[in-house]
This record gives sequence, structure tokens and C-alpha cells, in this order.
Amino acid sequence: MSQLNDGVSLGNEPARPRSWLARNKGLAVGLGCMSAIVMGCLLIGAFLVSLAVGLRSTDAYEQALSAAKAHPSVIAELGAPMRPGWLTMGEVRVHGSSAEARLEIPVAGPRGAGTIDAHAQKSSGKWTFSRLKVDIRGRAMPVDLLAAP
Repeated sequence: MSQLNDGVSLGNEPARPRSWLARNKGLAVGLGCMSAIVMGCLLIGAFLVSLAVGLRSTDAYEQALSAAKAHPSVIAELGAPMRPGWLTMGEVRVHGSSAEARLEIPVAGPRGAGTIDAHAQKSSGKWTFSRLKVDIRGRAMPVDLLAAP
């Protein structure tokens, strides 16, 4: 005789309860998919953070940030103290003793926020900027840090 109350019985054997997985297949599949999505997001986040940390450790980053912090127009618009944002984007390519950098550095102060747009080349150990501007939110024209203040 077979029973169907949360178990299976064949003949005179007592009913065996079904496993948790057999009773909750949908939940198990859903949890597995959710775990894969969470792990993927964590890996992408770790990659972006490592990229930003790597860019922040370059001399081009430090020089661009210092130029923005010292420029009177940027200080007037954003206020002081000015702090860099956490997600710096861009690239630095090294070719032996020379290098190229293209950086977008988010900055914010008490009165506003903006992005430093820096293009630089390194030759003989010295960074030379071909473009160094701060795009300030709410302002039509960027502040050119290479022009005289």
C-alpha cells in the first residue's frame, strides 16, 4: 500500500520522508541563482575598486588633484576642503620609462562637485599635462587649470 503524506512507502515498509531538496526544489534553484548573481556583483565591485586604487597611486593623479585644489576658481566654486571621490576612472599606459595617463577624478567640496579631466605624458620622469580641466556641475564652461588663473 502506498502513502502520499510527505513520504513514500512501498508495501509494508514505513514511510520515508522526502529530502529537503526534494521538497524545496524551487527554493534551492532560486538561492543558487541568487548566490551566483551576488558573487558576480562582488567580483565586478572588487575589480572597480582595485582599478580606482591603482589609478590613485600614480603621480599624474596626485599632480592633477593638487593643481585643482590650488586653483582659485575651483576653490571659489567647490569650496574648501576639496576631497576626491572614490571612483577614479581612466587609464595609465607605461612604455618603458615613458607613460601616458587619461584620468577622470571626481572631486567635491562644501559648495559643489565636479570632475577633473586630465591627459598627461611622462617623459624623463616628469609628467606634462596636455589637458587639465575641472568640469563643475552647474557651470557651462570647465575651468582650465593649464591657463593662468
